[in-house]
Amino acid sequence: MRSSRTFQRLSKLTRLGLSSRGGRTSIKTIQNVTSLHYSTNQIQRLSSLQHLDAHADNHLERHFSSQSSRKLNQSPEKPSEEEIFDTTKEILHSIDLGSMQPQQISDAISLIYLFSNRKTIEGAEMAEEVLERIIAEGRDGGNRSARVETKVYNAIIEAYAKSKAFHGAATAEALLERMMERSEHNQDAQGNGFLAAAPDIVSYNSLMNVWSQSGKEDAVSKAEDLVAFLESDDTPINPDSVTYNIIMNTYANQVGEYGYAQKAEDILLLMTALQKEGNNSIHPDTMSFNIVLKAWKNSGGGVESAKRAEDILRLMIKLYNDGHSDVKPDAISFQTVVHAYMKHGKNEAISEEIVDRLEGLVQVLLDESGNLARTRGIGIGAVNKVLEGIAYIGLPNAGDRAKRILDSMIKAHDAGNSVDGPDAMAFASVLNAYLSNPKTVQKGQLMMEDMLQGKFSVLPTTYSLNNLLHLFCKEGDVGSATDLFQKMTQIAHENGFDTLPDSATFNMMANMYFKSRHEDSAARALSLLDQFEESFDAKELNELDPFVYNVIVNKLTKSESPTLRDASYDVLMRMVERYDNDQLKKEPQTYIYNMVLSSVTKKHNAEGAQKALGLLLLMQTRVQENRSTSVPDIISYSHVLAALSRAMNKDSAKTIVDIIDTIETEGKNGEGVAQLDSVVFETALQGLANPWHGCRQLADSLLQKMLTLEKAKVLKTTPLCLNLVLKAQCANRNLPKGQMVAFDAHRYLMNLVQIYERGDTGVLPSKVGFNTVLNSWARTRHWKAYRKAEEICSTMERLSESGANNVSPDRFTNAIMLRIYSNSGSKKSTKRAIKFFNNIKDEEFDTFTYNCMLILLSRSELKDKVIRARKILNEMEGKGLTDIASYNTVLNACVYSDDSNQKGIDTLAMKTYKEMMNCASPDETSFKLAIRVCKAMIIQDEYDNASHIKQIFDDACEKGLLSKDIIKELKQCMPDEEMRKQSLGHSLVDKIDTSWQRNA
Repeated sequence: MRSSRTFQRLSKLTRLGLSSRGGRTSIKTIQNVTSLHYSTNQIQRLSSLQHLDAHADNHLERHFSSQSSRKLNQSPEKPSEEEIFDTTKEILHSIDLGSMQPQQISDAISLIYLFSNRKTIEGAEMAEEVLERIIAEGRDGGNRSARVETKVYNAIIEAYAKSKAFHGAATAEALLERMMERSEHNQDAQGNGFLAAAPDIVSYNSLMNVWSQSGKEDAVSKAEDLVAFLESDDTPINPDSVTYNIIMNTYANQVGEYGYAQKAEDILLLMTALQKEGNNSIHPDTMSFNIVLKAWKNSGGGVESAKRAEDILRLMIKLYNDGHSDVKPDAISFQTVVHAYMKHGKNEAISEEIVDRLEGLVQVLLDESGNLARTRGIGIGAVNKVLEGIAYIGLPNAGDRAKRILDSMIKAHDAGNSVDGPDAMAFASVLNAYLSNPKTVQKGQLMMEDMLQGKFSVLPTTYSLNNLLHLFCKEGDVGSATDLFQKMTQIAHENGFDTLPDSATFNMMANMYFKSRHEDSAARALSLLDQFEESFDAKELNELDPFVYNVIVNKLTKSESPTLRDASYDVLMRMVERYDNDQLKKEPQTYIYNMVLSSVTKKHNAEGAQKALGLLLLMQTRVQENRSTSVPDIISYSHVLAALSRAMNKDSAKTIVDIIDTIETEGKNGEGVAQLDSVVFETALQGLANPWHGCRQLADSLLQKMLTLEKAKVLKTTPLCLNLVLKAQCANRNLPKGQMVAFDAHRYLMNLVQIYERGDTGVLPSKVGFNTVLNSWARTRHWKAYRKAEEICSTMERLSESGANNVSPDRFTNAIMLRIYSNSGSKKSTKRAIKFFNNIKDEEFDTFTYNCMLILLSRSELKDKVIRARKILNEMEGKGLTDIASYNTVLNACVYSDDSNQKGIDTLAMKTYKEMMNCASPDETSFKLAIRVCKAMIIQDEYDNASHIKQIFDDACEKGLLSKDIIKELKQCMPDEEMRKQSLGHSLVDKIDTSWQRNA
């Protein structure tokens, strides 16, 4: 009897070089063979190769599945999940050790097979747990009926292989080790003999397959160790063909690695040698050769690897022709070699050679058509791959070369050779080869016309027409694509051809319309959807592809037409209805709802907000009723909050807060995917920063919630949030309460500053928030306003000096401060304003700030306000910061000046007027103020005064601004009609030239 440490010594045996018994050939003999070295070109695998790589793995899997019976197949009906759960629970937890009845043991074994067939790591682990319960029943409970056959263990090991889990191989290895140990200690707990299952060759092969499929770095060494163990004297079990096929497949799975293909080929030679030595369990067959072909295909040896694969294929043909029927090449053999070449087809240096090689493979098929009695089924698959490869490589003459192969296949088939005639896929590949080159597109179209006219045995199909449609769509040729799309249905109905548009057709058309910038592309996309659904309802389509809906919804939501944007909502509702009626396999995903929500919120009105809110409620309701898994996410809620904010009314404020509460509750209960963050609060506060009743309190409640979440380190309060809360505190529709609002907002701001300085939060309002409160004082005209404003301004300066970011006063702060001083109207506030103005840094001055100071001076009672205003205007002119408001304000100061030096004021006024006419574009106000200045002039020579008025009149007429108000001002300044006729040249009573009023 073997030692229980035998299996544990497995890897040690390999390292020590204890390879074969009796000096026979073994894997150890070839492990040190020097591998051939090839080019180190980087290989980019084609996605179409994957099914070939999986073929050998699937073949081995089917082999293992056939090795062990499936008791569940004996059951007339598959048990329900509830029955499985109840039976498993009973066996594992409800039956006392040693008291299982034979039927319960049989049920337990059935469960093992059932769990093993699930191809998941959970299924494999559950099967192993049930197995251990049966083992314990016999070994520890003394139940002689609790016996487990080897094939039950094997089924679980196979399950680990199928699961492809990361730790599956190690777990399967541990299970096999326990199996070996139990078979060596055949006693139960009382010391009585206990017959335990022993591993067989299927057990070891299954474990090798687990390692082969694991993808782990040590997979190769583990598989080699197992083969070495089976070849050693430590076990009576000998490797068989499956063993060597698996180790070869393990080598073949090492994509891009050097040397493994040569190792696989050497194993194949070993199998041949063993067979010649008389080993009846070793029979190299087609599967064995195909695995070696796969190894060379996956090798990192460049095009030389593909050539070696072709050499082996030709060897298979020779062996088969010599009478070795077990190694007959099949479709996989040819296609593997084709793919081996296709991997390198894009290398321009060898692309011509690759195509020559592919054409040579077709010739091999034609040459061997008589010898390979069942070439049918082999040839067409290989030829299609060759044609596909030629089209993929894309040489300039690809279409003609593919067409020659097609013609040769047709000729051989018509001559009676046992070669498959080309099918629709072959014609499609040739068309694709033509259409992929702009210079040969016309040949492809002519070939399509020949197909439509029945000149070939293969009729045009949707697939072949889709190739041409793909070209039009790729080039953005909307007109040609649309014409072909319409013809497909027409041809099908008139000629009976199988050319009805399929899902791929509609997908291409929808995607083309999505990318098109044509003004009617969105409308066309919507019309396409109608045809799509009509085709399905007429049973011309097997299914409705959600992709078409998704692309069209996306297109509609981006349309500039409000009508088409609204249509995106209708399309979404159609999707929901189709899904509920089991006509659409996939429900609209959350991101589709979000696109529609984004679209409806663009309305900026109550209708858009109501529709967005209704859509959100629909999502929530469907999830709650288990009719949908499209849970609203944070983007969904943000869109709805934005819609409510843009269409704000007195009912929206409470809804906004309710949505925030919903997100918070779902997050706490783990029911939703949305998580509150500062962006959500910012969006909500945008809506609450409105003068509706209750917004101030609701905004404050949201801020308190944010501060609580900030303490819990869920989110961070942002300056924007604080700014918006302050905006809400300053907003009030009831103007008489404006002063109270300013006081409340001021206290609120100072409280936020105190919270910051206490360290309760690391965030302050930015200068925008401070300016918002300042602006509320500017609107009050309260006598304390300028003192409160100075407190805010000094606080900003203090915080900035202490290191706070983005709180220092700016030009808006300065302008608002000047407005507040101006609105106060007292002499004291005017003096403080002048002092404040003089302290403003030169780089902070702009037109608006200067104009605010000019307005303040204009409204003041200072005797020298005109001189001060002119001084500022001169400074502005020097910096190029004047605008028409600057000149108008200085003129206004001249009108209401109380300076005793009236003549000097008049001079400054007319100077200002002339500068204005040269530097700015006057408006009606400019001319009215200039006339009022003239009216207030005290000039001894009335002729001078009249000449000024005449100049102003002429300028107003020239600018086309002689409005009714200006005429009224002129009449007041010159009441006498004759005087107006004499001075102005017009009585202002007679008809006015229309050109004088063209801009009025």
